[in-house]
Amino acid sequence: MLVSIAIRILVLVLLILPVFLDCYTKLLAASALTLAIFTVSWLYLEKDLGWASLGHSIPFGVSAYLFAINPLLLFFSPLTTFLLFPLSIFGKHTFPFASFVFSVFLWYLAHHIVFEGKGGEEGFRAPSINLDLIYLISVTILILSCLLIWKISNSYFGLKVKAVRDDEIAAKAIGINSLPFKVFGFAISCSLASIAGILHAAIFGHVSPGVFSPYFSLFPFVAATIGQGKIWSSILGSYTVVFLSWFLSPYVPEFHYAIYAVALILASYTQSYARSDRSV
Repeated sequence: MLVSIAIRILVLVLLILPVFLDCYTKLLAASALTLAIFTVSWLYLEKDLGWASLGHSIPFGVSAYLFAINPLLLFFSPLTTFLLFPLSIFGKHTFPFASFVFSVFLWYLAHHIVFEGKGGEEGFRAPSINLDLIYLISVTILILSCLLIWKISNSYFGLKVKAVRDDEIAAKAIGINSLPFKVFGFAISCSLASIAGILHAAIFGHVSPGVFSPYFSLFPFVAATIGQGKIWSSILGSYTVVFLSWFLSPYVPEFHYAIYAVALILASYTQSYARSDRSV
């Protein structure tokens, strides 16, 4: 209980403190904040539905690109659900690899996206928003995302979603049609990931093919592994990965991959984290 309270207080401090710091630190915190939203979106799909995506950069990156090319294209952002959901046809065990392969394909494809003479390897310039404003918006969205997931998870509807997660055949036997619940779960997860991608593009004012790279594809999995699959701890895990990467990369290039390697090793020893109903 004390650890749970301490983690929540630490997260709140991390959310509030950057408001009073310099622009560089605020930019770093804003990046960590958007990736925390990204992690929360992934965690809902994995924890409540039982689908572990290693290609969550798909809704994240596609929405970032739509926002950069033309903000009006964001009306198509909800359709990112139908880029990821069809991959569930491969089943839960193969889905992580299928989603990862698809994200790598989009990473390659993004290098060849050109619109009005712009794009390609350099990417697109995205509409820039005042850093203070975008930071406050990101904090608000993170808090609302956590509240939304908590509300859904603890509702009668959420219990049905978990029933489908635990045993789809048994759920069908008691009259639960699994398809609407799976689509709903993917839609919620992809929508939050899309919002995170848009915020990421707005913060940096630029989008490149890198938004589909393994760094973003694996990020939420790594952050959730560090946080043992609990919401508040996973948010802290997101901050940990971002801050360590930014501060140590000048001394150890691509340091985040060392963090990823450690997380992959730890994942094999924390098999129960994804099924924990606690939300520390």
